Amino acid sequence: MSSTQSTAQPSDRSLTGYITYLQEHKLQFAQAIGADWKATMFENRYTIHPRRIRELGELEIDGLVQFLETRQTGEAFQRGTRRAEEGLGIRSVLALGTRFRQISLQRGSPAERNTTGIITLIDTYMGAYLSGFVAAREQYVLDEQERLRKAYLTVITGRQQGHS
Repeated sequence: MSSTQSTAQPSDRSLTGYITYLQEHKLQFAQAIGADWKATMFENRYTIHPRRIRELGELEIDGLVQFLETRQTGEAFQRGTRRAEEGLGIRSVLALGTRFRQISLQRGSPAERNTTGIITLIDTYMGAYLSGFVAAREQYVLDEQERLRKAYLTVITGRQQGHS
């Protein structure tokens, strides 16, 4: 990737147009995200109710819009953390990033899109989102390992006391 692409920023007009586009088509995009997530639902840790999937799709659009307006990655990190805690699988998260990129490519004429800058922002958002997601999944694995260790120790202690 060239240094021009990695630092490209969309014009204020292009970014405002993209945000407006997201907001005007929020339900449509939420349904598309929901369809993506339903396609990967068996890879998720928990079963997420279909109504919740659409609601989450709308929340994801809101989260992206918030990031585009503020450029603050902290909320994206927290959003990724929450989705991991809810049981969303990695393929569902990757599908979300792909969907966001596809949306940016659908909007208007090539001149209106400034896709390099918007995709750079989407990648920044998804990087923070994935960081939160992975951190939460790692914590989940550590917690599970600790529970298994305690259960193992309980069994071993019980056996040792039974043989005494």
